[in-house]
Amino acid sequence: MTTHQRPSPYLRAILSHLLDHAEDNPGQTVSTRLTNNLKIDLLVRAGWVQLQISRSSAWPSEADWRMVLRHWPYRVEARPEPLESQGRRFLTARLPLY
Repeated sequence: MTTHQRPSPYLRAILSHLLDHAEDNPGQTVSTRLTNNLKIDLLVRAGWVQLQISRSSAWPSEADWRMVLRHWPYRVEARPEPLESQGRRFLTARLPLY
């Protein structure tokens, strides 16, 4: 996604639903894939949630990361760490759970 594109107006609802699902299944990774081929993974543990965004063909951009955090169900700031695994390129960070 370039910085000139507008994110889906439903992204906050998608992220909220995904977070609810992750909270209902602690210790299990839950995922969704957006129409722009950005994959979002969440893993909830006691007091925190691991957020990962990834692509298979390229690194997710800083703009992708900012877009996800801007639409996160609650206000949060985090600097992502780059990670590469099994042909996917991730940006990942541990976020406080509410």
